[in-house]
Amino acid sequence: MPRISAILPTRDRAKVLQITIDSVLAQTFQDWELIIVDDGSTDGTGELVRACSDPRIRYASNGGRSGVSGARNFGIGLARGPILAFHDAGDEWLPRKLEDQLAAFERLPPEAGVVYSPMTRLYWDGSKKDLIPPVFDAEDESTWRRALGRGVGGIYLQAALVRLSAWKAVGGFDEDLKRWVDLDFFMRVAREHRFQFVPGPVAVYHEMGGGISNDADALLDAYGKILKKFEGDFAGDFDLLAPHHRAAARALAPTRHARVSREILFGLIGSGRATAADFAWLVVTWGGKPLHDALRVARAGWRRAG
Repeated sequence: MPRISAILPTRDRAKVLQITIDSVLAQTFQDWELIIVDDGSTDGTGELVRACSDPRIRYASNGGRSGVSGARNFGIGLARGPILAFHDAGDEWLPRKLEDQLAAFERLPPEAGVVYSPMTRLYWDGSKKDLIPPVFDAEDESTWRRALGRGVGGIYLQAALVRLSAWKAVGGFDEDLKRWVDLDFFMRVAREHRFQFVPGPVAVYHEMGGGISNDADALLDAYGKILKKFEGDFAGDFDLLAPHHRAAARALAPTRHARVSREILFGLIGSGRATAADFAWLVVTWGGKPLHDALRVARAGWRRAG
């Protein structure tokens, strides 16, 4: 049995899939299996994966288009290892990702369900930025409350390892959510499990294209579902709710749901908890996508200059 089962859902990403497979093959830790779940590809993905000669690479078609969460759940159902890793087509792991994170896991008690690290984001314009997540320790007794307040929002699946038992305990990924899947999953895991931060970037996320996500409906839907799902846990505590409102407002500001973003931001301002950035995003709700894109270009120039 492999020590780690890596799950890679994909659909019509054959052009970038090989770089991801190569980053798994290049791992210094080699006791793994890679389960590539083909979620209805029509671009030769199956042929590409079947051509891989390494027996640790397994191809599985889930027979249709279930979405990324359904594909991940399907792949985990085939997993043989007690520790799960996650990958996305087009992204890369750094060579010591599995070795360093597994070594940390093996020093932790069973209630530690997640080990995670920073990730580097490579932007569409060639600039890059290290995404540093919030720091949790496996001995931190405030894990659940911090997670409720969106404290796990900067943790990404590609840069984490998860116990299979923790995934089972929460019933897997929510297949009704099309956005903020990582956030929802880690919030549910945090109810009964602890998290351990391991320093140093372990993955590279490649941003595709130059625009924002055009699936604003899915984002708004996920925002509402998460608020509803944890409604009893929030218990009206605005300190816990404010980070969720703020994240939704910023994501929706340059989309056709700008009015919703504006209402959320006015609520934050009225509560006395607004930040200077909230006022800037309020301007974006009126300036729309052209202003947002101009700010993206300016920010990209700042990253390159830095």
